[in-house]
Amino acid sequence: MTRDPIVKEIHRAREKIWKECGDDPKRFFERLKAAEAKHKDRVVSPRKRGKELDPSQEVR
Repeated sequence: MTRDPIVKEIHRAREKIWKECGDDPKRFFERLKAAEAKHKDRVVSPRKRGKELDPSQEVR
């Protein structure tokens, strides 16, 4: 398995947030939803299946 420093950082951040929420899944997901609502411009949603991108909008 490749050790990716970015993935490692994400895992550390998730673990920190999890502990701050007292290991409570409800509090954890409420916090995530609040962060999504606060930073709507940073949330990325997957494309719907079957919906093709315009080639000029393709991410490379």
